[in-house]
Amino acid sequence: MISFENGKAKVNTNPLKPCKRMVFISQPMRGLTEEQIKQRKHEAIEKILYVIKEVYGTDEVGIIDSYLSNTPKSDNPSVWCLGRAIQLMADADLVFVCDGYENARGCLIEVEVAKKYNIPIIYEEDC
Repeated sequence: MISFENGKAKVNTNPLKPCKRMVFISQPMRGLTEEQIKQRKHEAIEKILYVIKEVYGTDEVGIIDSYLSNTPKSDNPSVWCLGRAIQLMADADLVFVCDGYENARGCLIEVEVAKKYNIPIIYEEDC
């Protein structure tokens, strides 16, 4: 079971029966091409699948697609995308935070939201 403690997910033995876990990926995107973003997401998914299998004993994982390729015209599209990402995070059972998040404003805000709303966090650096 993953429990939330001091802003990080703590992995314990699994008393839960297998069921689908919905995962939100928080990843830095600024300055990356769409191809680089998708490649990085694929790498994160591989790690998520491993962790979920080890912790929950299941392959039942759903990835919340938070990549927004078509953003509306806005004075500040980054804020619009962040708001939409937070909406999507509402359906997450846990948040996977990619390396480099500490230098990405959106990721830092997503991490704070997860902490404040007790959504367990797995940091890539801990995998």
